[in-house]
Amino acid sequence: MPSASFEELAARWHEFYMLSGTAAATLMGLLFVSLSLHVETLRQDPRNQLGRVARAAFTSFLIVLFLSLLMLTPELRRRPLATALTALGAIRIVMVVVGLRRTAAQGGRVDTFSRGYVVSRAIIPLAGSSALLIAGWTLATGNDADGLALLMLAIVLLIADASRCAWDLLVGVGWRPGAATK
Repeated sequence: MPSASFEELAARWHEFYMLSGTAAATLMGLLFVSLSLHVETLRQDPRNQLGRVARAAFTSFLIVLFLSLLMLTPELRRRPLATALTALGAIRIVMVVVGLRRTAAQGGRVDTFSRGYVVSRAIIPLAGSSALLIAGWTLATGNDADGLALLMLAIVLLIADASRCAWDLLVGVGWRPGAATK
């Protein structure tokens, strides 16, 4: 039985990318609405930790949306996709590490969340970003099925990260003094 081409394999994932892109766009919209209802609470956060959580959620949702759009383009090609995945994974890893360094520079507890919590919160986006990077490399070496499976794993991890951040943001905003809406 002849092996399927990259284009044929990618086409099999069409529904997955439709669903993940739709979910990411919808959840990103809900994040915007909820943040707009509590914008004053975010502004009152002395160390902007809630803002960092909001940016992390937004970034992960945006990456999933971007990946879904990329995968749904007509005449998708392996090499440009591999390059985009590798670059996106590397950029996201740098963003997470820079965020961790900022948190570490503040020392100890950072207002809403402990430093240990912030570090544990970085594990999922680092795993998802690493999966993106490895998926790009795997596709570049011609291992299409494994590369696409790793891309699926990266998307699931990024949606999990964004959803966790959105939940933490909801809880963090809801428990702050003066957070009740009028």
